[in-house]
Amino acid sequence: MYEIRDKSGIVKAKIWLAAHEIEPTALQQIYNMLSLPIIHPWLAIMPDVHMGIGATIGSVLPCDATLIPAAVGVDIGCGMCSVKTSLRRSDIVTQLPTIHHGIRQRIPMGFEHRRSGQMDEVKQFATKKILEWLRDYDKNSGIADQLGTLGGGNHFIELQVDPDDAVWIMLHSGSRNIGKTLAETHMKIAKQWCKSHGEKPPPNLDFIEESSPEGSELISD
Repeated sequence: MYEIRDKSGIVKAKIWLAAHEIEPTALQQIYNMLSLPIIHPWLAIMPDVHMGIGATIGSVLPCDATLIPAAVGVDIGCGMCSVKTSLRRSDIVTQLPTIHHGIRQRIPMGFEHRRSGQMDEVKQFATKKILEWLRDYDKNSGIADQLGTLGGGNHFIELQVDPDDAVWIMLHSGSRNIGKTLAETHMKIAKQWCKSHGEKPPPNLDFIEESSPEGSELISD
């Protein structure tokens, strides 16, 4: 790990890999982030850092009472969960092809989505505010058809076995269209907020004061 300090010796960034291991586009984004006046106390760069939208992916960007929608990311709604079942390895070892087929048959993956919305299922656990939010966003983005789907890329469903032969289900689901819609909506709002307050941040690093109405709306969403 090494540090980047300003002229007065104050630590501005802590980086957990060598500079030559960082791709040039990501390195430029790191310096863009360091130019922001709202970072407190320092920027942290993880070993998996790579280019993102405005901010790098693989960075921790602590801000003083402000929010950067692009740095929060377009993956809001991605989920990961590991659940222990009552099954043992011997219960499923001969059934794996059938289980695999059943999962693929029931859960849309990649670009696939539901043929109809899942609002009835959501009503079982969602608050009134969440339902109102979903209906509002669904008008333009079809979020309801994405609920209960997996996504593509690095998202997966796995059956795992622990050292005691207990079977676990592990799931990494995508944000689908929810994260993208949220990010793009609030990135536009942040750009307008910075313009109206005379702020000129680097590309896609527009920010909003946390206590502002726009900040409250971002947190709520």
